[in-house]
Amino acid sequence: PLQVLQVSRFIEKKGIDITIGALKLILDSGIDAHLRLVGDGPDLQNLVELTKALNLQDKVEFCGFLNGIDLEKEYLNADIFCHPSRETESGDREGIPNSIIEALSYGLPVVSTKHSGIPELITNKENGILVDEASPQSICDEFVKLVSDSETSQFLSVNARTLVEKKFSISRCIDDLESSYKLAISMAGSN
Repeated sequence: PLQVLQVSRFIEKKGIDITIGALKLILDSGIDAHLRLVGDGPDLQNLVELTKALNLQDKVEFCGFLNGIDLEKEYLNADIFCHPSRETESGDREGIPNSIIEALSYGLPVVSTKHSGIPELITNKENGILVDEASPQSICDEFVKLVSDSETSQFLSVNARTLVEKKFSISRCIDDLESSYKLAISMAGSN
């Protein structure tokens, strides 16, 4: 089956319920898929109940909080990463989720949303796929396209990895930090 992964806190703005809804549509479209949800949080019980209500107990696995080698295994075993962030009713919004950066670093095709800081990271159809918020059907449609088009999936995978190497590698972060220090020192010296 298609291995779908989401790594996040189990809170409303992460859109895990949307991922579960999209999985139901994916299965209904005839694609065999399995969803692994890594994380924990206050919405866990509601998500377990939603999984039962949609009769997806054998297709959704709640893995709990993982780190280190166990988390790396999840990224390595996944085929697609899903993270449909959304704005909550109280106005809570996402920044740029670290888990999306991690997924991109493993070369996973990422399907996410046009939400808050995510479009600063993902360029639609260049290094990932962006859909409208709160749209399980849009996520399903993009998954179906990726499954049926291995060239696009590979294209996104290569570009995802390249993006992280260019913008988020340790050497790039050190260079940026050194530049910031040099600027701060030069500004302090001019006062």
